[in-house]
Amino acid sequence: MLDIELINDLEPLHDDCAQDVNQFHRLHTTNLHTHGLHVSPTTDSSGEFDADNDFVSVTPKGQFVPGEEICGTSVAETLRSHRTQVRFEIGPDHLSGTFWYHAHKHGATQSQVAAGLAGPLIVPDMPGTMPDYIAQAAEKIMMIVNEGLILVDPDGGGALNPTLAMRPGEVQRWRIINAQASGVGGGDFARLSTNVPDLEMYQIAFDGLTLPRRFPIDQFDGDELWLESGGDGPR
Repeated sequence: MLDIELINDLEPLHDDCAQDVNQFHRLHTTNLHTHGLHVSPTTDSSGEFDADNDFVSVTPKGQFVPGEEICGTSVAETLRSHRTQVRFEIGPDHLSGTFWYHAHKHGATQSQVAAGLAGPLIVPDMPGTMPDYIAQAAEKIMMIVNEGLILVDPDGGGALNPTLAMRPGEVQRWRIINAQASGVGGGDFARLSTNVPDLEMYQIAFDGLTLPRRFPIDQFDGDELWLESGGDGPR
């Protein structure tokens, strides 16, 4: 179970529905969407809390909402004022893996994700599913964003374009999420490489799915690793 209180403290913007709903609009209205979690797309099982619902969004405090509909959708059903309670019911049999969340308000997704409204979601490995050398390794969670590479601090925030240090023979587990907003500041694909010629690299998972064995990556012999953006397109 993952409970989140989503609070929108952005400045009010009275930018109502554009004539073309596929243009930028309501840029300070936001919401929360996950990638990879097997959870309800509407509400939790009690019906009391919002879940992974792309159609529900939260307006800034004090933002004027004209009428009962915006862009042809019901205000009562789709808008929450200033805050909402979100509940993701992650079952005990949920797949382990590296997932992520981001803002997903249609009309503002691109600008908000490019500004950094995203973060990692880690479902831990079940005990005994990973070899000890991986289970006991130090973990580094990294997000590729439009400004560069962020080393995530599990307590919040992170360091932009960090330098990673390793001792000879040390094993680290790198969880890497390509969270670039499409069409802003570059392409969707990221090439993963280092400047250490003798560094052994192995791929053990992709798209939140653990592979049955590790696959070596020879970054200096044409065996490059490219990571596609996990974003939802230029919206």
